[in-house]
Amino acid sequence: MFRCALEVLRDVTGPLTTREIAEQMLARKGVTDAPQKGVRDLAGGVQSSLRNHDGKSVETVGEGMPVRWVLKNP
Repeated sequence: MFRCALEVLRDVTGPLTTREIAEQMLARKGVTDAPQKGVRDLAGGVQSSLRNHDGKSVETVGEGMPVRWVLKNP
């Protein structure tokens, strides 16, 4: 899951929320009619995965909610 999220973050120019990342992950797999619960569940998994790597290869930007993610600069 983390690798798919990284691919999405590599291809965009700005920060994304976990929901936006999850929606793009689904779109890349050709899923266009996913149920809302499925998108929420996937976004929760993406968020957990990104939090585990926060400060290593990804980082949050800005303040407040929802959290937005970007790749960490080397």
